[in-house]
Amino acid sequence: MEIIAKPPLQKSNYRLLFRYIIITAFTAGSLDALAAIFILSHGNAQSIFKFIASGIYGKDAFTGGAGMVQLGIVLHYFIAFCVTIFYFVIFKYVAIFHKSVFVSTIIYGLFIYIIMNIVVLSLSNVNIPPRTAISVIRNSIILIVCIAFPIVCFNRVYNSKR
Repeated sequence: MEIIAKPPLQKSNYRLLFRYIIITAFTAGSLDALAAIFILSHGNAQSIFKFIASGIYGKDAFTGGAGMVQLGIVLHYFIAFCVTIFYFVIFKYVAIFHKSVFVSTIIYGLFIYIIMNIVVLSLSNVNIPPRTAISVIRNSIILIVCIAFPIVCFNRVYNSKR
């Protein structure tokens, strides 16, 4: 399949791109955080964000206070920004992402799951709980619906406006 290149971005288009990346990352990050808080920790936001902070501080993050929660929030949104920027950059180079929102969402969500679980978590200090078929399916669905879907949709809207 041939990819038709769009003209280079003008200065005003960079502003539009920047705006879309910010809105997309905050939307996806917020949806993912809410899903983690209410589905994985039954409403305990502190435990989710301390778990994220434990990627740097290990088990000491769980005895920390508000600072650890804040660090977890910052790290969570940093990751949301990274996966958002990555998709916006690779979109024009991956032909299958041009076919359908559904296919793009599933593929990118599973890609995020694999990167997070095989690369990011294994390089961090997180005490990784044992994976079960249910946890893999549940966590994959959360990433597909809450992260990949908004990223794919906002990217489509952005590309229709430029």
